[in-house]
Amino acid sequence: MKNTPRERAKRCILIEMMLSIQEAISKLEYPGEVSVVLMAVRLGHYSGKPMDITSLAGATSLPRTTVLRHLRTLEVAERVHISRGGRRTVVTLNGRADTARTAPFYRRVEVSVMEAYRDLSKLDTKAID
Repeated sequence: MKNTPRERAKRCILIEMMLSIQEAISKLEYPGEVSVVLMAVRLGHYSGKPMDITSLAGATSLPRTTVLRHLRTLEVAERVHISRGGRRTVVTLNGRADTARTAPFYRRVEVSVMEAYRDLSKLDTKAID
């Protein structure tokens, strides 16, 4: 990958987006990794395909043991239900998917992505190189 002014500008836009999303994650109900695991459980819920521990570990890039530890925290808080059956452990949301904090979170992420999209589109039309 070239280190051109255009590439540096793209990286700046993407880093700004990632930092904005990280800030939104930090304002969620649980500390960082726990919120990330809960988001992965929500992904399974929203897509209609509840995830097992291995899928959650893959989606979050966290070790299975870390995912299990965070799921126990969420299970004690009655946010998730863990179903153990044979060799597969499936995790589902307990109750509603959304809380008072999720709507502002998703809105902030949406705004961050749209801003990055807009800025990248503008960058594509400029002659920087």
